[in-house]
Amino acid sequence: MIINVLISTIDDGIDKVEKVLLPEVKNTIRYKISHQYTDSSYVRIPEGLRREDVQISHIKGEGLCRNRNNAINMADGDIAIIADDDVRYELSYFETVECIYKDKSIDVACFQIQTLEGELPYKTYSSKPFQLKKHQRYDISSIEITFRISKIKENNIHFDTRFGLGSGLFLSGEEDVFIHDCTLQQLNVYYFPYPIVSHLYMSTGKKNLLSQERNQTLGALTWEVYGYSAFPRICWYVLKKRKSLFQNKVYPFAYLFQMMKGISIIKKSNKPSV
Repeated sequence: MIINVLISTIDDGIDKVEKVLLPEVKNTIRYKISHQYTDSSYVRIPEGLRREDVQISHIKGEGLCRNRNNAINMADGDIAIIADDDVRYELSYFETVECIYKDKSIDVACFQIQTLEGELPYKTYSSKPFQLKKHQRYDISSIEITFRISKIKENNIHFDTRFGLGSGLFLSGEEDVFIHDCTLQQLNVYYFPYPIVSHLYMSTGKKNLLSQERNQTLGALTWEVYGYSAFPRICWYVLKKRKSLFQNKVYPFAYLFQMMKGISIIKKSNKPSV
């Protein structure tokens, strides 16, 4: 079984990627690096990445999902792991992934993020495995996602470029839409309570959780997953959250308005084809 680690990075982030790599494991682990650049001065291959198990693709522009999609297109192994330039791996993590995918019925598997010693857990995880179903939202991070490459390519599943950093529309939510698209294509998607990657507790996704941009993203994401039932869902969500909103000096109606605005924006946009 060949595992592809799909690493997305931008500009001088290419200099950080070497720390993601483990010593070469021939015929087992390969690294596919999609390197976006905003200026040609960033186009280079650091000496530490000149390895037989590393392939690099340089693409001009921005947009995390566009970058991840390029990495998916590069994938040529059996199983893929979504990665960033600031994560860390242990050989045991890959062994866990390989063990899970011995079950041929599994198409997509989501796992846990291990934080550093002394840090809080990255998030609250279920202690039991379960299957992810259609028209439900799950708290999934990109670097928790693995998939059977043939299944993703056969069904032409990619990250929605309207979501994620650098998209120009919504600054997050791409993981939820990706998983939702997998379930819509009737792929078997599961969660397993095992860590497969290490990352610092603090990340971009944990900042400014009540900003207008994130509120709009939440509205758009709710629409993508639930369709017209998104309207009563976001109303009920704001009603339940009203106490904490007031505590953070956020007016519930303003919060609801931003979520509705997100729905309006996503309804007017067309899902891009890749």
